Amino acid sequence: VNSTEVIDETGVIVHGEQDPKIGTIQNGKYCSGTLIGAMGWMEAVDGGIRHTCSIKTDGTLWCWGNNGYNQLGDGTTTNRSAPVQIGTGANWAKLNLGGSHSCSVKTDGTLWCWGRNAEGQLGDGTTTDRSAPVQVGTGTNWAEIKAGGFNMFGHTCGIKTDGTLWCWGRNNTFQLGDGTTTNRSTPVQIGVATNWARVSSGSYMHTCAVKTDGTLWCWGYNGTGQLGDGTTTNRSTPVQIGVATNWIKVSSGSEHTCGIKSDGTLWWWGENASGEIGDGTTTQRNTPVQVGTATNWTDVYGNGNLTYSHTCGQKTDGTIWCWGGNGTGQLGDGTTTNRSAPVQVGTGTNWRKLGLGGSHTCAVKRDASTWCWGANSDGQLGD
Repeated sequence: VNSTEVIDETGVIVHGEQDPKIGTIQNGKYCSGTLIGAMGWMEAVDGGIRHTCSIKTDGTLWCWGNNGYNQLGDGTTTNRSAPVQIGTGANWAKLNLGGSHSCSVKTDGTLWCWGRNAEGQLGDGTTTDRSAPVQVGTGTNWAEIKAGGFNMFGHTCGIKTDGTLWCWGRNNTFQLGDGTTTNRSTPVQIGVATNWARVSSGSYMHTCAVKTDGTLWCWGYNGTGQLGDGTTTNRSTPVQIGVATNWIKVSSGSEHTCGIKSDGTLWWWGENASGEIGDGTTTQRNTPVQVGTATNWTDVYGNGNLTYSHTCGQKTDGTIWCWGGNGTGQLGDGTTTNRSAPVQVGTGTNWRKLGLGGSHTCAVKRDASTWCWGANSDGQLGD
């Protein structure tokens, strides 16, 4: 490939010689970033297994990629290789994608989900797939939403403004945390605590969350130590991980988990076959291990499929770093070589948001442009 197409800030397609900073292509896979669409994709971006969605600064919602289970929400099952607007609403605020379903919170605090629903992961009281967003209950106090799951399977968790935690969907390995293995098609409250701050539903079968007191809790499947409690025993309700009270963020990947402490240090545990923990080894870890010595991590995300799990993080200096499985170029370093320690993506220092899919990655710069790289078999890069 000798040329590329990008769309400038006015929406005009520009043809030109390929710039390695825009996209390096190896065997049909983008191994470094490619610019997606016009300026304005800055509020939120996230990736499912093979689809991507973003919220523009004007509050409109756009999705692209695989649509086999209606996960784009455009009323069809047609794959889209370029962003399509979902509905006409301009009040979308927060966004998170599962394997084949999608959820978003509006500015009025209502929660909406769409796509695959075989296990009740949409939370609308049915197991019917939805080709357009449907409201989950009547609540107007949803503060955070995290959709998890792999391919056709999924579960979802959310936190309300009163600090309560709610989960629904598939529950075969206790990933909902309600003490059962019963699937739930409507949100069920997890415990009675009212101090939940953040939650992350894994892209396979576990869940982790942070409380306002800085403690970390995980539950669900633990076959590769992804809960971090020093065992490989599944947990049916939340268990505290260690005794630290300075956790501020957590992200559950496919079979690994990561967290950031208030001192800016980065910690990982669980499966490590592709180097996704980032500690320079491929050794499974059943308790949190620090990744490097840096104290300026601000965000971290783990995702992936069961073959290529990968991780990306952002530092206070605006740089982004990725590591782990790289078979489809999802690390963005211009290669398809797995990395067992963080490698910087390009030289840019103006990144502000990240979103990881199953085998692809997207990120937003401070100029509001969105860039994606990795697998593109279903148009999930949106280029």
